[in-house]
Amino acid sequence: MRLVHFIDKKPLVDALHLYFINNIGMQVNIGIINANPSTTAGAIEIMMTLSQYVPKVQERLLVLPVHGDCGAVERMIDAQRARAADLTAIDRLQGLEPVPQEFHHRALMIQVEKALLGVISVRE
Repeated sequence: MRLVHFIDKKPLVDALHLYFINNIGMQVNIGIINANPSTTAGAIEIMMTLSQYVPKVQERLLVLPVHGDCGAVERMIDAQRARAADLTAIDRLQGLEPVPQEFHHRALMIQVEKALLGVISVRE
């Protein structure tokens, strides 16, 4: 398995990420976070909990992607803006990168494909 892909000869995964993945990487069960993800305050609480697991290499935070739908990503960005004046990088939520996942769009496209193939009727 190759973790480094090249576009214009620039690695998408830098050496620090490769070091972490190959030597330190682990899975952690964080359980259930009792916060309302529909509010900025809840998003801050969730992201502060997740930020405990952001890896550091030589005092440099590695960036972890945090996936969500468009509304969740918007609240994560609002949470980062709300914490922008804090003193430490972890308190500013800098180790977490919101990444949108368009699963609603994918589900609609699957329905369109099935309708075009005649697998389902258009009204389903």
